[in-house]
Amino acid sequence: MDIEAAYRQFLEARFEAYAQSLRFSELRKGVQALSTFYVQERRRLGGSKIFSSLGKRAAFELYYAPRHFYLIREILQGLGTPTPPGRLLDLGCGNGICSAAWASLLPRTPRIMARDISAHAIAQAKVLYRSLGLKANVARASLLKTPEVRAGDMLVLGFVVNELADAERQSLKRLLLNRSRKGMGFLLVEPLAKSPSRWWEEWVEAFPKEKIRQDMWKFEVDLPAAVLDLGEAAGLRPRHLGARSLYVKL
Repeated sequence: MDIEAAYRQFLEARFEAYAQSLRFSELRKGVQALSTFYVQERRRLGGSKIFSSLGKRAAFELYYAPRHFYLIREILQGLGTPTPPGRLLDLGCGNGICSAAWASLLPRTPRIMARDISAHAIAQAKVLYRSLGLKANVARASLLKTPEVRAGDMLVLGFVVNELADAERQSLKRLLLNRSRKGMGFLLVEPLAKSPSRWWEEWVEAFPKEKIRQDMWKFEVDLPAAVLDLGEAAGLRPRHLGARSLYVKL
């Protein structure tokens, strides 16, 4: 199954569905509101503010999620497209976009486990996985309640570690160190901006140098036309994608 093509079809259907309730100008304002939120607040797990209105929910699903989908694909291809021999765990999964992007590059459909604290995000993730033909165990849980890890499992953390309180982030680091010793790898992706990532170097130093790789990425990607139109109307640069990543191999 061509998961990337299925995602484009899914996205087109979601644009049509939201158009029944929201004008284009309302979608644009939702994108602008989330853009401000991401720059100024950078918190999601506690209050799920990005899902606080229909306009914001639509903006996330129609603009930010597609950009994350193609960004994760580009990063993974830059890393040589790691293929987990075990399960693919998506923690702080949002609507499941990171694990869906990873699955779209693999020769075989992986077994996915997805967890998020937001009930709305979990509901969206279930719809996405089902629409793309992906089998996933999806449940509501915090980042620190990870499933028992097996050797060969790979974990993805997309744009979520920045949003944790310092104590939670320290606990997560210890948990990932423990899990990596048991044969788990992980990919962590965060924005390029330095200010919300002061903890970054501490994490780099914590993992064995022979297993960890850090990168900064900038891409120009041909996104679906509707996504480009929405981003440009909001005064953003939708084609330009960037992120930093930590990759700990199996």
